[in-house]
Amino acid sequence: MKFFKLIIFLFLAIPSFLFGADIQITNLKVENAVTPIGLDVSQPVFSWQMETSSKNRGYYQNAYQIIVTNNLGHEVWNTGKVKSGASINIKYKGEKFKSTTLYHWIVSVWDQKGKKYSTNSWFETGLLNPKMVTNTDSDKETTAWSGAKWIGGNANDMVLYSQYLPVFVINSTIQLDEKSQSTKASLIYGANDERLMNRNKNQYKLEKKKGDSYIQVELDINSLNSDGNAKLNVYRVGYHPNDKKDIPLKSFSIPNSIINKENKFNPHTISVQTCLGVTKIYIDGNSKENLVANLNLNPLGAGGDFVAFPVVGDIGFLVSKGEKAQFSKIEIKNYRSPSNVIFSDDSNSSSLFSSFKEVSIENNNYVVTGGNNGAFVLANPSQHSMPMLRTVFGIDSPKISKARLYVTSRGIYDVYLNEKK
Repeated sequence: MKFFKLIIFLFLAIPSFLFGADIQITNLKVENAVTPIGLDVSQPVFSWQMETSSKNRGYYQNAYQIIVTNNLGHEVWNTGKVKSGASINIKYKGEKFKSTTLYHWIVSVWDQKGKKYSTNSWFETGLLNPKMVTNTDSDKETTAWSGAKWIGGNANDMVLYSQYLPVFVINSTIQLDEKSQSTKASLIYGANDERLMNRNKNQYKLEKKKGDSYIQVELDINSLNSDGNAKLNVYRVGYHPNDKKDIPLKSFSIPNSIINKENKFNPHTISVQTCLGVTKIYIDGNSKENLVANLNLNPLGAGGDFVAFPVVGDIGFLVSKGEKAQFSKIEIKNYRSPSNVIFSDDSNSSSLFSSFKEVSIENNNYVVTGGNNGAFVLANPSQHSMPMLRTVFGIDSPKISKARLYVTSRGIYDVYLNEKK
């Protein structure tokens, strides 16, 4: 009996690799996702894991092979046997993908003893580049969005919540009044930020009232009268305890090639482009030569590591006592491509600033007069709410076995089909 027990003990103590390890290839991913649908990458990366259910840890990958085939079974990539232990970030180097196409792939792995293990998975391409040919049964070439039945609004339906947007472009044209020899006028934005009006919502415990916090971009041509340069003065008011209402945060000299004695009373377009506080201001164009100011307006720091200031907030105009200016072509755009217009004011009887007594409308321009006390005009440009879009379709052919719904909204949407998410 003791001899029998000894045999059993020795049997259990023998290393499992002498009997062969139970090895599996698992966790197959394409572009770091399991069986992705709507893949829009032309050269995705492949990855997998080599696992064993036994306690033996001595096995490892010595070589691999990837074979990718399309939905017709045609081979589009074959790495051949590659002597390598790599199993992540293996970049695709096969034929160009077709859009809306199902692809299968097989990965084979050889261990250090030359034993081969294989498994498979799949992925499906999205629309890819809209100019690429879709996967159709006919030989006729079509673009990826051909036949798409679009639902949604137009440019007049763009949504803007000005208290939320910290990445934006604001454009406005300013024309100083020649008759009154006016020298200054300002574009205002970032005003009445709700966070600055509640001491519990900002780091400096500020609690500003309406009109006490804003960014002011001032066009000042006064120095041209003494052979100097026009200036662009940028004020930050109410964002930091040290902000001054009457002292610019920073002043910039405007080159004579942009504004000079001859054109100082002409219309000049100011373009403010801000991304999380990092702000560039252009005058009369968006080229390098038209860049007049480059600064950070966020009192907490520059970039995405900080709470973002300013947002669009309320926008408007500031014209000092005795001064007069015209403002026109006011628009707010997305900062990032394609930089769509999300707000545009047409200077008509029902427009954003038409109800202010300091403002009159002449030839589709806002005429703002400072009078005896100056004019400080603010309004909220927010418009529309998030849309709920609906469409109805029917299935006429009994031959349809599957379908894909392609939706574009920069990834921010919920889709329901027959009331089910």
